[in-house]
Amino acid sequence: MARVHDAIAVAIDAQFAEREPIARIRLHGDCHGGNVLWTDTGPHFVDLDDARTGPAVQDLWMLAPTPRALDALLEGHAEFRDFDYREMGLIEPLRATRQGHRAGWGGGLARRWQTL
Repeated sequence: MARVHDAIAVAIDAQFAEREPIARIRLHGDCHGGNVLWTDTGPHFVDLDDARTGPAVQDLWMLAPTPRALDALLEGHAEFRDFDYREMGLIEPLRATRQGHRAGWGGGLARRWQTL
């Protein structure tokens, strides 16, 4: 299993290196529809414990459930900040990283429950 993880990490690092320099900004880090609370005054982001620094596409791909939704988000994003479209190639590496982190988190939880 460690070899598979290492191979994936090398592939992800290569995808980032291929696109350098990449602007890093402050991100929500877990930006999906379940972490947006809608009130009468509009949307509010909640669950900020995964806040981090990274490429803008990190939050955008998670928030957009479809390619069409991502296009609409990018159009709105452009009103506030330029978007480097090279970052689009980072969506799958970022998704793989997220899945790896979640698998590790879940495995840690399972080990904790087994010791109780």
